[in-house]
Amino acid sequence: YGSMKKRDITGSIVSVSDKDLQSNEPVNIASALQGKVSGLDIMSTSEPGTDATFRIRGTSTLSDGGSNPLFIVDGMEVSSIDNINPRDIASVEVLKDAASAAIYGSRSANGVVIISTKQGQEGKAKVSANYSLKQSRIGKKLAQMSRLQGIQYETLRNFLNGNYTTIANRDSLNADNFYQDLLFRHAWTNQVDVSVSGAEKKIKYFISAGYLGEQGIQINTFNKRLTTRINADYNATPRLTIGNRLALTISNK
Repeated sequence: YGSMKKRDITGSIVSVSDKDLQSNEPVNIASALQGKVSGLDIMSTSEPGTDATFRIRGTSTLSDGGSNPLFIVDGMEVSSIDNINPRDIASVEVLKDAASAAIYGSRSANGVVIISTKQGQEGKAKVSANYSLKQSRIGKKLAQMSRLQGIQYETLRNFLNGNYTTIANRDSLNADNFYQDLLFRHAWTNQVDVSVSGAEKKIKYFISAGYLGEQGIQINTFNKRLTTRINADYNATPRLTIGNRLALTISNK
């Protein structure tokens, strides 16, 4: 829509570069943007694969569906950005005020998140490979009674309630079951990403594939995600460019 100097812009615009996005080895776009943009609240849980909630400058309506910002990926409006591989992103721009309505209309009432994916650069083909390994564990465990303490507690409670009978035999009181140790674990996350990009006189391309194997700290929670992306542009004539943005995501969570 045009170019202008940053000091002349009256609206509130924040740009996050590829280098900033990859600084903490993110597994999704929510973790990539966490703490990078002032006024952008990202709410998510520790369960792998759950969709994050984005709020720009707070909630502006009582309707949950109307509080999300407008997501634009390579010029196209999308309903969700959770399945985009962070390794495929070149930059993110966040428009936080009403000036964005001049471009996108009333749909941008809650702000706009603009994502540009990577393109091929002039020169020889560039091959990139990345592997990331992470471990997660619960931050703090709650204190818990032992088997003997449980029996003493039940005996005292029965006595104070006027019940002087002995405690019936219970499976839960036959062994020390520390349920937090049974339910939570040290979780591992493996992430592999490979890409090929380049550009010649009339064509530029970016092809990537990524696999994410993420365990949750709670047993039986996981997220397995396979992503592929093909960005290609062909300059048929000085006035005609043919291109495509193709992305495929398969997930099991």
